[in-house]
Amino acid sequence: MAGVTPPVVEEERPPAIPFTPTTLTLELRDHVLSVTLDRPRQLNAFDRTMQDELDRLWTWAHGEPWVRVLLLSGAGDRAFCAGVDLGAAAEERARLGERRWSEVAVIGSRLTPRQCGSDKPFVCAVNGVCAGGGLYFVADAEVVVCSAAARFTDPHVSWGRVSALEAIALSRRLPAGRVMRLALGGRHEQLDAATAERLGLVTEVFADETALRQGAMNLARRIATGAPLALRGTVRAIREGLELPLERALANGLRIAQENTRTADHAEGVQAQLEGREPRWQAR
Repeated sequence: MAGVTPPVVEEERPPAIPFTPTTLTLELRDHVLSVTLDRPRQLNAFDRTMQDELDRLWTWAHGEPWVRVLLLSGAGDRAFCAGVDLGAAAEERARLGERRWSEVAVIGSRLTPRQCGSDKPFVCAVNGVCAGGGLYFVADAEVVVCSAAARFTDPHVSWGRVSALEAIALSRRLPAGRVMRLALGGRHEQLDAATAERLGLVTEVFADETALRQGAMNLARRIATGAPLALRGTVRAIREGLELPLERALANGLRIAQENTRTADHAEGVQAQLEGREPRWQAR
C-alpha cells in the first residue's frame, strides 16, 4: 500500500558486490539489491555488456544470503528499457559473422533473475516507456509497479521482426487477446499505466518518477522482512504452479511448503509469533 512505512529490518553489514558494472547502478539496503539500468542516452536499451553484467549480478545475488529481494528500475524519466540496442546487435553480428553469431547466447536470453536461475522475489519499477525486449523484465517479475507516465509497447513487427518470446511470456500475465493485439499492432499499439493496472500487469501506479522510486523501494523493503527461504519457496510454488494442472500444482506447492517446515527460519517464525517479537532470520 502506498505511503505505508515498511517495518524496520534488523540490518547487518551488506556484502561487497564482487565487480563494478559499467551499464548498471547498484545499491544494497535493507536486504534489497536495487539495480538501475543506466544507459539513459540509449533509453536503457540492453547490449551484450549489459546482459553479461546482469547475468553476473543475478547469479551472485542468488547465492548471497544477505540479498532477499531484487529491485529493478531504469535511469532517467523517458524510458525504463527500450529493448535491445539494435545498433550494437547489428555491429556484433557483422563482427562475428552469421555462423558464430548464431552460436552465442541470444541478447535477451540472460537478462532477468528468472532467466539466470534465481528464485528470489523480483520487483520491477517501470518509469516511462517499456518497449520490445524491455517486456522480458515485466513478464518475469513477481511484482510490477509503474509511474503514471509508463507505456508498454511491442514494436517488433513494425520493424520486420517476429514478436515471440516477450509476447509468449506476457500471455502468462495478460489475456491472450490483449497480448495478440499488442504484438500484432507493433508501434501503433500500447498499454498506458491505467490500463496496465486494470488488466493486472502492474499492481500500483505512482504519480511520478520520484514517487515510483520511493514506493518501489518501500515495497521491496516490506517484502524483505519475510523469511528468506519462505520467500523463495513461495516464488517457486507459484511460478511452478502456473505451469502445471491444478492438482499437480497443489501437490507441488504442498511439497515445497512441507520442506520449509524443516528449516531453522520456520522454527524461529513460530517461536517469534508465540513470544510476540520480531523474528530474526538466518536464511537456513
